[in-house]
Amino acid sequence: AQECRSLLGREPDLLLPNGLNITRFAALHEFQNLHLEFKERIHQNYQTISAKADVIFTVSAHLAEHIFSGHPRVYWMPNAVDTRLVEQALRKNAKNAPPLVVGYIGTIQSRVDFALVRHLATAHADKCFMFVGPLWKDAEVSKVRGLSNVIFTGRVPHDTLPKYLSSFSVGIIPHKIDQFTKSMDPLKFYEYLAWGLPVVSSHRMAQDERLFYYASNRDEFSEKIKRAIREDSSALIQRRQDFARDHSWKRRVDEMMGKLSLMLSA
Repeated sequence: AQECRSLLGREPDLLLPNGLNITRFAALHEFQNLHLEFKERIHQNYQTISAKADVIFTVSAHLAEHIFSGHPRVYWMPNAVDTRLVEQALRKNAKNAPPLVVGYIGTIQSRVDFALVRHLATAHADKCFMFVGPLWKDAEVSKVRGLSNVIFTGRVPHDTLPKYLSSFSVGIIPHKIDQFTKSMDPLKFYEYLAWGLPVVSSHRMAQDERLFYYASNRDEFSEKIKRAIREDSSALIQRRQDFARDHSWKRRVDEMMGKLSLMLSA
């Protein structure tokens, strides 16, 4: 919705949750229950889009391949970032003073693996794990209860993100692995990179693995946090921010308009 307001200057006509046709993936009970009231409407909306749209843009390859695979003009257009964030980045090559902050930004819900977070916060007792964003009822925060180095800010205005990002030493994406998260392309990944932060993730976020540290299990995630902080450099910061500049919302819209122009001229 925010992108629609910023780029098009209007409210969106329809909002769909990122990525999951609940009828198709009925085994995901917690997500199905979360959207039980709207399940049929969501399914109908997907059918309507597929039947009536001349062209469909999806935020992830998984969506294009599994939800709209039968449509003749489906294009994967990954998320992007407001590149003004790069220009605001004051972090540069300076190292944050102790305690180091391992940060997460975004909606805090069931997709966050808090069993993993508990392991990490226990293994890195010298670091603060800061979660910046609204806290949903389905988030399993009880798993980190009692850990003094795990803090939640609650919802914050989007324009205050630079304040929080500037305190991070590393940005993390500790998401569970399921059909829902496979269909996502987290905006936080681009925002972390725009700020020049090293990223540790439980998902493979990009083809260029020099942009992030992938961790397949909790011990590897813990080790990658150490590596990310230890190996950080001005050259790596520059690489991350160059990637973010290449993934601006303007460029993404230009790509979409190019696809539409080709379709209309055919």
